[in-house]
Amino acid sequence: MMNDRRAALAATCSPPRLPSAYREVEWIGVDGTQWIVSNYAPTGAYPSKIECRICAEDAYLRVFGARNSASSALGTIGFWAYNTSAYNTFAFGYYQSSSTGHSTTFGTPGPDWHTVVLEHTSNSVYTATVDEILQYSCSVQSPRSLQTPLGIFAVNYDGASPYSISSGGKIAALRFWENGGDPVHDYVPCERISDGEIGLYDLATDVFLTNCGTGTFRKGGNV
Repeated sequence: MMNDRRAALAATCSPPRLPSAYREVEWIGVDGTQWIVSNYAPTGAYPSKIECRICAEDAYLRVFGARNSASSALGTIGFWAYNTSAYNTFAFGYYQSSSTGHSTTFGTPGPDWHTVVLEHTSNSVYTATVDEILQYSCSVQSPRSLQTPLGIFAVNYDGASPYSISSGGKIAALRFWENGGDPVHDYVPCERISDGEIGLYDLATDVFLTNCGTGTFRKGGNV
């Protein structure tokens, strides 16, 4: 009994994950004008594992994406969640050239919360898991590196204007791994206490990322 009480006390007294200047929130959301330029540009190969907790409230949620230019799909990577009567699916893709590469659709997002894990399980096998259920597994080609950071809630190509931006949706967690170990980027929704600025805090690099678009992110309750 005493061990159970100590465990419960330790859980309630666990230190916050963020520095004292920030307050963690359940999620941040967009309404079509907000997006973030991340601090992550996979330069050698695409991430070995990606995990996110997302909700597609509107027609399409661009969870993350980037391309090396606006006029060519060369080096593109992206993950989307579509939620329309005609097209209700997740989509993940990357391109080695302007027209060749790999992309796939899987699952049914709907307007609900989902945890999605995208993983290269070996040099040639890629899997997609939604809410702990395997949705897709296939052989893939070797990806190309990117010269531009990933956009979050949008597809970034020059760091200033998005190639494509979400019409709506929420992100509660977004993590990237490279070759095992700890995440190389671990984005947490939060609010800067001093001015109420809403964004994502990267636990792996201690960087706070804010809105590059217009308007203001929506946010969930305090954690």
